[in-house]
Amino acid sequence: MHKFIDYYESRRKLIEGRIEHLLFNVSSDLLLKQVNLYEMLSYSLKGGKKLRGVLTLLVCETLGGDVEKALDAAVAVELIHNASLIHDDIIDGDEIRRNKLSFWRKYGISIAIIVGHYLISLGLMLFRKYGWKAVEIFNKAWINVVKGGMADIIEGKSFNEQIYRIVAKLKTGEFFAVAAVMGAIAAGKTEYEELAYRYGSVLGLTFQIADDIVDLTKIVRKQDNPKFSPSIPAFVAWVLGDRKIREIAKLTLFQKKNLAKIIVKEQVIEKAMERLCDNIRKAVSIANRFPYSPLKDYLIEYPRIAIMKMLNEAKEQLNGHVKLKILSCL
Repeated sequence: MHKFIDYYESRRKLIEGRIEHLLFNVSSDLLLKQVNLYEMLSYSLKGGKKLRGVLTLLVCETLGGDVEKALDAAVAVELIHNASLIHDDIIDGDEIRRNKLSFWRKYGISIAIIVGHYLISLGLMLFRKYGWKAVEIFNKAWINVVKGGMADIIEGKSFNEQIYRIVAKLKTGEFFAVAAVMGAIAAGKTEYEELAYRYGSVLGLTFQIADDIVDLTKIVRKQDNPKFSPSIPAFVAWVLGDRKIREIAKLTLFQKKNLAKIIVKEQVIEKAMERLCDNIRKAVSIANRFPYSPLKDYLIEYPRIAIMKMLNEAKEQLNGHVKLKILSCL
């Protein structure tokens, strides 16, 4: 594990260095200097785990590719991911991101929308370096992310377990899948693009489940004034998957705080952890199908490490019992 952490940190620094170089170049425009774009972009991109970008580099190197050739793809993935975070925080009304004010709270909604668009444009510009196929993959993925976002807003509050899978796959799974596929494209290994896509998609769903488990613990610990994303009710439905869901839905629609009681009574967190473990095992199984490489073991370890990093970031929300349960399947 320690070797993988060293690898991860070294690749994260490579991505951050390339991002810094890009921001310096694009911010040299006189007009953009006047509006202090560099400061705003740096604020948006500073911090974060860079998990998607590192995944791009790891898949590329596992398939025998040159890390330098995959760096722009990794940066593009991170730029577009950050654009989606800026917009998501506006939609959800979240005021804190990465232990600081969310972008819209610091700079205002109008600037946040425009900067989000700018990041997407920069990402697309970098994707173009990898040919038309890469652009098509991005376009398809972004359409799916938008569809997932719409489903989250419009249907997420319904207790429909199918909605959760749709939202999780499109909003989160899709861009993990793109990150993995771009690694295969950068390596020039067309025959492994489909496998990389499947690996990234399952990994994204796994990450979303872990993220939602953290949200469940927040709801339970703040029972008097719970705040949760629109898709949490659908997540509860997906985890439980039984006939009680209609009764639970009625209780929650009348009073939000009832959801915290339901989570405890129905052991939703424990059942969600079983789903998490199943998906981790599925991701590892897919990783094992990649060809032999000195870095293949890192690809196998990646799902566990990614989840651990997310849980460490949320350690204040997770009590020891819950974290121990999750780590038991890692």
